[in-house]
Amino acid sequence: ADRVLHQHPLPDPRPGRVIATGAAAAAVVAQRISDGIARHRFMAGRDLLQIPGVSLGTATFPQDGATAEELLEAADATLYRQKRRAS
Repeated sequence: ADRVLHQHPLPDPRPGRVIATGAAAAAVVAQRISDGIARHRFMAGRDLLQIPGVSLGTATFPQDGATAEELLEAADATLYRQKRRAS
């Protein structure tokens, strides 16, 4: 299990604009990560593999926690809820 932390609003290509912030930005970034992983194939020896899926947990400050530890715990809880829904 790997953890990736992402912190900032999601910028709009137009100067001075923002596409999303907070939970909405986290959802957009999580979807982009998931889509990127789904598009790629990986070599394992002579075999070409596709990762069957990815589960991502998101958390936003300050709604889900005030410290890094609280945010990681909230993201982990979201991750495990997503995994239970997928199975």
